[in-house]
Amino acid sequence: MIKRIERIRDCGNGYGWSIVLIENHPVHGEEFEIAVMQNDKLCYDTDVMPDDPIRGCWDVINEVIEEIIALPNKRGNTMLKVCANWILVVFVICPVVAFCLLSLLNMFFISTGYFQ
Repeated sequence: MIKRIERIRDCGNGYGWSIVLIENHPVHGEEFEIAVMQNDKLCYDTDVMPDDPIRGCWDVINEVIEEIIALPNKRGNTMLKVCANWILVVFVICPVVAFCLLSLLNMFFISTGYFQ
């Protein structure tokens, strides 16, 4: 009988895990299975679980959990991206646009003889 033990949707880096109890054998002990999750779906594109869910005793499952927690942030740092975009707009694009406008105005006033 398979029994769900734990399910973490997101541990802070965009990944989570699902743990099920596969077998509770009186001689061999308990065998668990853990799978890496992303957006409530199995995720096979990590170094932790490239092919199939991992089976093992609870110590093996804990090691896999530590690897999942250590995975790089999949969600990306959205706030950092927004701040970087604003910095680009304010300090790079706006001065360039302002310089171009001032140059056009300067050429207009010089060509019309406004300053003479």
